[in-house]
Amino acid sequence: MKHMPTKTKSAVTWPLHAPLHQLKQDRRYATTLVAGLDLLRCFSQAEPVLGNAELAERLGLPKSTVSRLAFTLAAFGFLRRNERLRKYELGPSVLTLAYPVLANIRERFVARRHMRELTDHTSGQTSMAILQGSEAIYVESFTPEEDWINRPEIGTTRPIMHTAIGHALLHACALEQRNAVFAMHRERSPDTWRKDEAVVRRSLREITERGFCAIWGTYRRELWAVGVPMRNLRGREPIAFNLSVLAYKTSKKAMLEGFGPRLVGLVRSVEAALGL
Repeated sequence: MKHMPTKTKSAVTWPLHAPLHQLKQDRRYATTLVAGLDLLRCFSQAEPVLGNAELAERLGLPKSTVSRLAFTLAAFGFLRRNERLRKYELGPSVLTLAYPVLANIRERFVARRHMRELTDHTSGQTSMAILQGSEAIYVESFTPEEDWINRPEIGTTRPIMHTAIGHALLHACALEQRNAVFAMHRERSPDTWRKDEAVVRRSLREITERGFCAIWGTYRRELWAVGVPMRNLRGREPIAFNLSVLAYKTSKKAMLEGFGPRLVGLVRSVEAALGL
Protein backbone atom coordinates (compact mmCIF):
# COMPACT_ATOMS: atom_id res chain seq x y z
CA MET A 1 0.00 0.00 0.00
CA LYS A 2 1.40 3.37 -0.99
CA HIS A 3 2.15 5.65 1.92
CA MET A 4 0.20 8.89 1.85
CA PRO A 5 1.64 11.83 3.80
CA THR A 6 -0.42 12.95 6.75
CA LYS A 7 -2.40 16.09 6.15
CA THR A 8 -0.92 18.81 8.28
CA LYS A 9 -0.26 22.51 8.22
CA SER A 10 3.41 21.67 7.88
CA ALA A 11 5.03 18.52 6.55
CA VAL A 12 8.43 19.40 8.00
CA THR A 13 10.18 16.31 9.32
CA TRP A 14 13.58 17.64 10.29
CA PRO A 15 14.06 18.87 13.87
CA LEU A 16 17.21 20.94 14.01
CA HIS A 17 17.81 21.72 17.66
CA ALA A 18 14.25 21.72 18.97
CA PRO A 19 10.88 20.07 18.29
CA LEU A 20 8.80 21.64 15.53
CA HIS A 21 6.23 23.18 17.89
CA GLN A 22 9.05 25.08 19.60
CA LEU A 23 10.54 26.24 16.29
CA LYS A 24 7.18 27.65 15.22
CA GLN A 25 7.16 29.88 18.30
CA ASP A 26 10.51 31.42 17.39
CA ARG A 27 10.11 34.80 15.67
CA ARG A 28 12.86 33.83 13.21
CA TYR A 29 10.72 30.95 11.88
CA ALA A 30 9.73 31.74 8.26
CA THR A 31 6.39 30.04 7.60
CA THR A 32 6.32 30.75 3.86
CA LEU A 33 9.81 29.38 3.35
CA VAL A 34 8.90 26.23 5.25
CA ALA A 35 5.80 25.80 3.08
CA GLY A 36 7.94 26.01 -0.06
CA LEU A 37 10.41 23.46 1.28
CA ASP A 38 7.55 21.19 2.29
CA LEU A 39 6.19 21.41 -1.23
CA LEU A 40 9.49 20.32 -2.74
CA ARG A 41 9.67 17.37 -0.35
CA CYS A 42 6.33 16.06 -1.58
CA PHE A 43 8.00 14.82 -4.78
CA SER A 44 9.63 11.41 -4.72
CA GLN A 45 10.78 8.61 -6.96
CA ALA A 46 7.40 6.96 -6.50
CA GLU A 47 5.51 10.20 -7.19
CA PRO A 48 7.67 12.39 -9.45
CA VAL A 49 4.77 14.40 -10.92
CA LEU A 50 2.13 16.17 -8.82
CA GLY A 51 -0.55 18.78 -9.46
CA ASN A 52 -1.68 21.69 -7.32
CA ALA A 53 -4.69 19.79 -5.99
CA GLU A 54 -2.53 16.84 -4.90
CA LEU A 55 0.02 19.13 -3.31
CA ALA A 56 -2.67 21.09 -1.50
CA GLU A 57 -4.09 17.86 -0.09
CA ARG A 58 -0.71 16.65 1.12
CA LEU A 59 0.27 19.96 2.69
CA GLY A 60 -3.12 20.88 4.12
CA LEU A 61 -2.87 24.29 2.44
CA PRO A 62 -5.36 26.18 0.22
CA LYS A 63 -4.95 25.42 -3.46
CA SER A 64 -4.41 29.12 -4.16
CA THR A 65 -1.45 29.20 -1.76
CA VAL A 66 0.06 26.08 -3.33
CA SER A 67 -0.42 27.60 -6.79
CA ARG A 68 1.59 30.70 -5.81
CA LEU A 69 4.33 28.63 -4.21
CA ALA A 70 4.60 26.31 -7.22
CA PHE A 71 4.67 29.21 -9.66
CA THR A 72 7.49 30.91 -7.74
CA LEU A 73 9.54 27.73 -7.39
CA ALA A 74 9.10 27.02 -11.10
CA ALA A 75 10.23 30.55 -11.99
CA PHE A 76 13.56 29.82 -10.29
CA GLY A 77 13.94 26.34 -11.75
CA PHE A 78 13.21 24.34 -8.61
CA LEU A 79 10.06 23.00 -10.24
CA ARG A 80 9.37 22.25 -13.89
CA ARG A 81 5.92 22.43 -15.45
CA ASN A 82 4.82 19.31 -17.29
CA GLU A 83 2.47 20.88 -19.81
CA ARG A 84 1.15 17.58 -21.12
CA LEU A 85 -0.02 16.48 -17.66
CA ARG A 86 -0.60 20.05 -16.43
CA LYS A 87 1.38 19.19 -13.30
CA TYR A 88 4.80 19.85 -11.77
CA GLU A 89 8.00 17.88 -11.29
CA LEU A 90 11.29 18.78 -9.64
CA GLY A 91 13.51 21.06 -11.73
CA PRO A 92 17.28 21.06 -12.30
CA SER A 93 17.94 23.86 -9.81
CA VAL A 94 17.41 21.31 -7.04
CA LEU A 95 20.64 19.65 -8.18
CA THR A 96 22.59 22.88 -7.72
CA LEU A 97 21.75 22.68 -4.02
CA ALA A 98 22.52 18.99 -3.66
CA TYR A 99 25.92 18.91 -5.35
CA PRO A 100 27.78 21.26 -2.96
CA VAL A 101 26.45 19.22 -0.02
CA LEU A 102 27.74 15.96 -1.47
CA ALA A 103 31.02 17.48 -2.58
CA ASN A 104 31.71 18.71 0.95
CA ILE A 105 31.17 15.34 2.61
CA ARG A 106 34.81 14.34 2.58
CA GLU A 107 33.95 11.10 4.34
CA ARG A 108 32.34 9.82 1.11
CA PHE A 109 35.55 9.97 -0.86
CA VAL A 110 37.63 8.38 1.88
CA ALA A 111 35.12 5.57 2.46
CA ARG A 112 34.45 4.51 -1.14
CA ARG A 113 37.31 2.04 -1.54
CA HIS A 114 36.56 0.39 1.79
CA MET A 115 32.85 0.17 1.00
CA ARG A 116 33.46 -1.43 -2.38
CA GLU A 117 35.81 -3.99 -0.83
CA LEU A 118 33.28 -4.91 1.84
CA THR A 119 30.52 -5.28 -0.75
CA ASP A 120 32.72 -7.51 -2.89
CA HIS A 121 33.63 -9.65 0.13
CA THR A 122 30.12 -10.06 1.52
CA SER A 123 27.87 -9.79 -1.56
CA GLY A 124 25.87 -7.34 0.51
CA GLN A 125 24.96 -3.69 0.13
CA THR A 126 27.22 -1.21 1.91
CA SER A 127 25.82 2.27 2.44
CA MET A 128 26.63 5.56 4.12
CA ALA A 129 23.97 7.97 5.35
CA ILE A 130 23.51 11.22 7.20
CA LEU A 131 20.72 12.09 9.62
CA GLN A 132 18.02 14.51 8.55
CA GLY A 133 15.04 14.71 10.86
CA SER A 134 13.39 11.29 11.13
CA GLU A 135 15.11 9.92 8.05
CA ALA A 136 18.48 8.52 7.05
CA ILE A 137 19.59 10.00 3.72
CA TYR A 138 21.95 7.86 1.67
CA VAL A 139 24.98 9.76 0.41
CA GLU A 140 26.90 6.74 -0.91
CA SER A 141 26.02 3.12 -1.61
CA PHE A 142 27.57 0.03 -3.21
CA THR A 143 25.63 -3.05 -4.23
CA PRO A 144 26.76 -6.42 -5.62
CA GLU A 145 27.10 -6.78 -9.37
CA GLU A 146 24.43 -9.47 -9.29
CA ASP A 147 20.77 -8.50 -9.27
CA TRP A 148 19.88 -6.80 -6.01
CA ILE A 149 16.37 -6.32 -4.70
CA ASN A 150 16.84 -2.58 -4.35
CA ARG A 151 19.62 -0.31 -5.57
CA PRO A 152 19.31 2.93 -3.60
CA GLU A 153 20.55 6.05 -5.36
CA ILE A 154 22.16 8.96 -3.57
CA GLY A 155 19.37 10.88 -1.87
CA THR A 156 17.30 7.78 -1.09
CA THR A 157 15.78 7.91 2.39
CA ARG A 158 15.13 5.25 5.00
CA PRO A 159 13.07 5.48 8.22
CA ILE A 160 15.44 6.07 11.09
CA MET A 161 13.41 4.13 13.67
CA HIS A 162 13.28 0.87 11.70
CA THR A 163 16.71 0.44 10.10
CA ALA A 164 20.18 -0.46 11.30
CA ILE A 165 21.68 2.65 9.73
CA GLY A 166 18.97 4.73 11.37
CA HIS A 167 19.70 3.30 14.80
CA ALA A 168 23.41 3.94 14.26
CA LEU A 169 22.64 7.55 13.37
CA LEU A 170 20.60 7.94 16.54
CA HIS A 171 23.59 6.70 18.53
CA ALA A 172 25.83 9.23 16.78
CA CYS A 173 23.63 12.28 17.29
CA ALA A 174 23.41 14.52 20.33
CA LEU A 175 20.97 13.54 23.06
CA GLU A 176 18.83 16.62 22.41
CA GLN A 177 18.46 15.75 18.75
CA ARG A 178 17.73 12.10 19.55
CA ASN A 179 15.01 13.10 21.98
CA ALA A 180 13.48 15.37 19.34
CA VAL A 181 13.31 12.43 16.92
CA PHE A 182 11.75 10.25 19.61
CA ALA A 183 9.16 12.93 20.38
CA MET A 184 8.26 13.22 16.71
CA HIS A 185 7.86 9.47 16.31
CA ARG A 186 5.86 9.19 19.54
CA GLU A 187 3.43 11.83 18.27
CA ARG A 188 3.06 10.30 14.81
CA SER A 189 2.95 6.62 15.77
CA PRO A 190 1.54 6.36 19.31
CA ASP A 191 0.33 2.78 18.76
CA THR A 192 3.76 1.41 17.88
CA TRP A 193 5.93 3.81 19.86
CA ARG A 194 6.67 1.57 22.86
CA LYS A 195 7.67 -1.38 20.69
CA ASP A 196 9.78 0.77 18.37
CA GLU A 197 11.49 2.55 21.25
CA ALA A 198 12.42 -0.79 22.86
CA VAL A 199 14.06 -1.97 19.64
CA VAL A 200 16.00 1.28 19.24
CA ARG A 201 17.14 1.27 22.87
CA ARG A 202 18.43 -2.27 22.41
CA SER A 203 20.36 -1.20 19.31
CA LEU A 204 21.88 1.74 21.18
CA ARG A 205 23.11 -0.61 23.89
CA GLU A 206 24.52 -3.01 21.31
CA ILE A 207 26.50 -0.22 19.65
CA THR A 208 27.87 0.93 23.00
CA GLU A 209 28.89 -2.63 23.94
CA ARG A 210 30.23 -4.05 20.67
CA GLY A 211 30.38 -1.19 18.16
CA PHE A 212 27.45 -2.20 15.94
CA CYS A 213 23.76 -3.04 16.04
CA ALA A 214 21.91 -5.75 14.13
CA ILE A 215 18.42 -5.62 12.60
CA TRP A 216 16.65 -8.78 11.50
CA GLY A 217 14.14 -7.91 8.80
CA THR A 218 12.48 -5.02 10.63
CA TYR A 219 12.43 -2.71 7.60
CA ARG A 220 12.34 -5.38 4.88
CA ARG A 221 11.71 -8.98 5.87
CA GLU A 222 14.21 -10.36 3.37
CA LEU A 223 17.09 -8.19 4.60
CA TRP A 224 19.34 -8.49 7.64
CA ALA A 225 21.59 -5.55 8.41
CA VAL A 226 24.26 -4.25 10.75
CA GLY A 227 24.87 -0.56 11.43
CA VAL A 228 27.84 1.41 12.77
CA PRO A 229 28.02 5.12 13.65
CA MET A 230 31.05 7.22 12.86
CA ARG A 231 32.69 9.44 15.45
CA ASN A 232 31.61 13.03 15.10
CA LEU A 233 34.14 15.50 16.46
CA ARG A 234 33.50 18.38 14.08
CA GLY A 235 29.94 19.38 14.83
CA ARG A 236 28.78 17.95 11.50
CA GLU A 237 25.63 15.96 10.76
CA PRO A 238 25.75 12.46 12.23
CA ILE A 239 27.09 9.87 9.78
CA ALA A 240 26.64 6.10 9.88
CA PHE A 241 27.27 3.04 7.74
CA ASN A 242 25.37 -0.18 7.24
CA LEU A 243 25.80 -3.53 5.57
CA SER A 244 22.61 -5.23 4.34
CA VAL A 245 22.63 -8.89 3.31
CA LEU A 246 19.89 -11.12 1.89
CA ALA A 247 18.72 -13.18 4.86
CA TYR A 248 18.63 -16.46 2.95
CA LYS A 249 22.30 -16.08 1.98
CA THR A 250 23.74 -15.73 5.47
CA SER A 251 23.26 -16.62 9.14
CA LYS A 252 22.92 -14.64 12.33
CA LYS A 253 26.25 -16.02 13.46
CA ALA A 254 27.94 -14.70 10.30
CA MET A 255 26.31 -11.31 10.79
CA LEU A 256 27.32 -11.02 14.45
CA GLU A 257 30.78 -12.59 14.30
CA GLY A 258 31.85 -11.64 10.79
CA PHE A 259 29.99 -8.87 9.02
CA GLY A 260 29.35 -6.65 12.04
CA PRO A 261 33.01 -6.52 13.13
CA ARG A 262 34.12 -6.01 9.52
CA LEU A 263 31.83 -2.99 9.22
CA VAL A 264 33.24 -1.63 12.48
CA GLY A 265 36.73 -2.04 11.01
CA LEU A 266 35.65 -0.15 7.89
CA VAL A 267 34.38 2.78 9.93
CA ARG A 268 37.49 2.87 12.12
CA SER A 269 39.68 2.94 8.98
CA VAL A 270 37.71 5.90 7.63
CA GLU A 271 37.97 7.70 10.97
CA ALA A 272 41.74 7.12 11.06
CA ALA A 273 42.16 8.48 7.53
CA LEU A 274 40.20 11.57 8.53
CA GLY A 275 42.13 12.06 11.74
CA LEU A 276 39.11 11.51 13.99
